[in-house]
Amino acid sequence: MYSFGRLHPYNPFWGGFVHEYIDKGTYKRFYKTMARVYSYEVTEEQYEKIKKNNIKQIEANKEDYKFNIVGLVAVGFHKKIGKEKSFYCAEFVKYVIEKANIDMNLPTIIKPEDFKNVNGLQEIYSGFFRKYNYSKLDVTRILIENLSRYTKKRRDCMSRKTKIKVFKIILAILVLTLFIGITTYLFPVMKDLSSIEGQIAFKEKS
Repeated sequence: MYSFGRLHPYNPFWGGFVHEYIDKGTYKRFYKTMARVYSYEVTEEQYEKIKKNNIKQIEANKEDYKFNIVGLVAVGFHKKIGKEKSFYCAEFVKYVIEKANIDMNLPTIIKPEDFKNVNGLQEIYSGFFRKYNYSKLDVTRILIENLSRYTKKRRDCMSRKTKIKVFKIILAILVLTLFIGITTYLFPVMKDLSSIEGQIAFKEKS
């Protein structure tokens, strides 16, 4: 789990980008921490953007990033204060989500509780954080299920597009056939339009 929080469990004023663990660091000290864990369906491309382009990029340059303690205090007064490469926890989550082009319609001044109102969230755990034990197998299963749903949506979308394309082709063939039929029907008469007899025949046929 990645976040912006304490770099040392006993120092609340020294913060930055951290890789959190349930059994050590801050959460080992605050072992009574309560948590809710949610899952949210994203595309494979969005997942890769979050993991590689955003989080890994920040992790590689974590010394350049600071904890936005002033911004965290300002949230209590419904104010937004911040600067580049400076986040508090919820602000960091909002940043990586938006950088991955995931539209959650989150407020500008973000708080942790704002995320529970996002459409499409699925709660998968609620309780003591130390008791959270979601196996890698279950995570893999969720990823496979989400990918399967995404693939099905893509397939259904492609199916609709194919049906529309086939309909357009059939319509074009019908129009072409109708045009050829009318031309074939009227061509012998149109050749004789220069004569009075031909004009009379054309009027009778049309």
